[in-house]
Amino acid sequence: MEPTVQVDLLKSEEIYDLFDVLKLENTLVEAIDRSTVNFEQVFLKIVKEESAYELV
Repeated sequence: MEPTVQVDLLKSEEIYDLFDVLKLENTLVEAIDRSTVNFEQVFLKIVKEESAYELV
């Protein structure tokens, strides 16, 4: 199985920063997939992050 990286970009321009880092590390990009926003996953991620702050 090939390594996979998944990123969430807040701004579409951030893709350029990502590619700059990959280029510096001589990382080959074989494919890019754009997923649709799953609002249930977004909600769960927000709730999880908020609960992490409550534990501190």
